[in-house]
Amino acid sequence: MRPLAVLTGIILGSCFSIFVGLLVVVLLYWLNAEYDYISRDIPLLLGHSGIFFGLTLLAAAGLWSQVKDSAWRWYAQAALWAALAATVVYYWPD
Repeated sequence: MRPLAVLTGIILGSCFSIFVGLLVVVLLYWLNAEYDYISRDIPLLLGHSGIFFGLTLLAAAGLWSQVKDSAWRWYAQAALWAALAATVVYYWPD
């Protein structure tokens, strides 16, 4: 397996685990939504879950294209790395 495919697989696993972890937190917040300070955070958590769901899809496409040696693999990798860079910039503390 190529080193870029291994790195893409690591990114895929990391993004997927963050996505699932955020969904579990959303579920727990939803179960305790009677508290105002918890229910206000649910839309924000869903937005963050959506960001990592998108990264998971891009990483899966990038890994699939690397493993299958597709002609569009460099486009998938470029999209993944651009989205990953945008996510880092978004979450970087000021």
